[in-house]
Amino acid sequence: TVQEAEVNYNIYAPLVHLSFETLGPVPALATEWHQPDPLTWQFKLREGVQFHKGYGEVTAEDVAFNANYTIEENKPRKFLYSFVKGAKALDKYTVEFQLEKPFTPFLVTTAVDQGTWVVSKKAYEEMGADAFGRNPVGAGPFEFVSWEPGSAITLKKFEQYYESGLPHLEELVIYPVVDTNTKKLQLLNGELDFIDQPDMKDIPELEEAPGITVAQAP
Repeated sequence: TVQEAEVNYNIYAPLVHLSFETLGPVPALATEWHQPDPLTWQFKLREGVQFHKGYGEVTAEDVAFNANYTIEENKPRKFLYSFVKGAKALDKYTVEFQLEKPFTPFLVTTAVDQGTWVVSKKAYEEMGADAFGRNPVGAGPFEFVSWEPGSAITLKKFEQYYESGLPHLEELVIYPVVDTNTKKLQLLNGELDFIDQPDMKDIPELEEAPGITVAQAP
């Protein structure tokens, strides 16, 4: 769901981001990448990137684990890996993906954002799937604090985040408000700082409201 993706986007870091300015690929966990041949992609990871909760450094083994587990266990992201044989760590900071067939958009489909949100292999194997699902460990800008089902998810700034100076907020509390009119009213009343996907018919009202900024992008 969109709501789930927004939480995960803040907890996990991918190999590659899509730039909001250019819509092209830019480094995230991976600083560089290349194709030795049409069926192979190799990514060089940043050194020293840390997982949340003291689970250590992000390595190529973690990235390969995520990809192979997704493929082998038919996880929800499997659709992004339908043409991928698997992945392996060539060394501590180099991971290689092997494709079944050439796939030109691999870099901007599988490698970006949700396709390679990297979970800690150690944390996942230590906790098990169910416990990890309620206490996720990533390397993104915010660290998981608590989840009150149907009420709120609380995240806190990850002090060891690899992007210097980010994030700008100390805490992020995400409320699962589905009804567009309800969240519009909560925004106007100052109960929420930010909402996404408002009803299009409400855009003129929000644009005219004092203290509200409406941002749109193609």
